[in-house]
Amino acid sequence: GPMTDRRHARVRPLVAMLAVLSVLYPSGAVTARLNLTASTMLVMGGSTNPAGLTPRMQQELGGDPFHPERNLNPLTPVGVFGEGYIDTANNPDSPFAGWDFSLLEWPAQISVPLFGMHSYGESQQLGLAAFDTALAAPLNTLGEDERVTAVGYSSSANVMVRAMRALQDQGAPAADRLEFILLGNPNRPNGGLLQRFAGLHIPILDVDFDGTTPPDTPYPTVDISWEYDAVADFPTYPLNLLAVLNSLVGGLLVHGNYFRADIDGPRAFPDTTVGNITYITLEPPHLPLLLPLYDLGFPPPLLDLVEPALTAMVDWGYDRTVGPGTPTAARLLPAIDRVTAPVTDPA
Repeated sequence: GPMTDRRHARVRPLVAMLAVLSVLYPSGAVTARLNLTASTMLVMGGSTNPAGLTPRMQQELGGDPFHPERNLNPLTPVGVFGEGYIDTANNPDSPFAGWDFSLLEWPAQISVPLFGMHSYGESQQLGLAAFDTALAAPLNTLGEDERVTAVGYSSSANVMVRAMRALQDQGAPAADRLEFILLGNPNRPNGGLLQRFAGLHIPILDVDFDGTTPPDTPYPTVDISWEYDAVADFPTYPLNLLAVLNSLVGGLLVHGNYFRADIDGPRAFPDTTVGNITYITLEPPHLPLLLPLYDLGFPPPLLDLVEPALTAMVDWGYDRTVGPGTPTAARLLPAIDRVTAPVTDPA
């Protein structure tokens, strides 16, 4: 498929946590101002960016949304303008250079449905309807060498997963011309919050934990996540409260900032391809618990001394023997095969 092209290989508890993450979800109108007449990147913002405009989604994965102004916040370091992987206008090295870049607005809300606000479930349904409308024309009119790459981030990645399921149920139209890029995907099979607690429902916000991205999807897909992203790499063992705390900090500092995510940068784990989905897990600059201290200029030698042990304790909250493409629910405790005791020589 197109996403297995060599260029693409470079693509590089619970209510409380939802309350923390819900600061990322303001409102927006559902519109579809699209001009899908050529190869097109169809992009849905997430979280703080239902319109995909402020800052532009185009700068995700390595770009600078503040350009030409300087970013003065040390806690939100970004990439370099013109180096964003999905920057179709300013990055000549992007595999999507020159493509149409079409933004799809949607509510992107997690809210109590009062005063015109939408619950999460309502918002996702409106997003899915808008996405379906946006796709209808190009799936019938794409030229032989034209295709659509749909990009979803966080809650809009869940919209994309819902669309993938629906399209698969419809016989997978245009599987050779439609592909997906998912950032901070809450449906990531091993790590995604909506799969970690699959089957859970939070009524007041109408949040359904709807499980995994379909592992047998016929659509070429690249799933990109920071390690320790609370939405896409939540701990396997939530009783490890240090790991949960680290992921919550990661939810604010790495899930909310894929501008500094260089897809050619360091990997936390080797890329893994399962079926048509390639999983890329990017290594954050530091353990999220320590990121604020590093970014604010705390003495690095002291932090470097603490980080390895702290990382080891956090990593006890994960089962890294399971790849990112294997659906994995949260568990209480790690399995212990056997307990060995020291043996001393009686001599």
